[in-house]
Order: sequence, then C-alpha cells, then structure tokens
Amino acid sequence: MNYYIGTEAQCEAYDALVISKRNYDGVLTKRWCTPRQHPTDLSLWCIPQKPGYEAEDETLQLVEALDESWFPQEP
Repeated sequence: MNYYIGTEAQCEAYDALVISKRNYDGVLTKRWCTPRQHPTDLSLWCIPQKPGYEAEDETLQLVEALDESWFPQEP
C-alpha cells in the first residue's frame, strides 16, 4: 500500500480531496482515512493513498510502504 507523508494539514487536505471526489455522504462513510502521526517525529503525518487519487499538493511525499520508524517496538 502506498502512503503520503507530510504535515497533519496536508494529510487532512488529501483526505478532504478523496471525500469530495468520491462523494462520500457523511452518514455511512464520513472520510477516506484518519491521518496518523509519526510516533517520534511529531511533525510527520501519513495517510494511505486511495488508488487512483493523486494528491494535489506536490510537496506530499509518496512512499510504497512506511519504514520501521512508524512502528515502534516495545521493550
């Protein structure tokens, strides 16, 4: 699964883009996906890419998978 990485605002904007293009009704489906904050770099957020929907913000970084830093290991 591909992910976009950026700021919280950028990820929320991508979610809003998908919502508007998919015409989600706000009742059964309210949003594409809730952005997730990086566990240690609190300035980074990610959101899965909806297949077929490109971000309008070219500064969002598209990656094929999240690296291990997004998944902290418990001691």
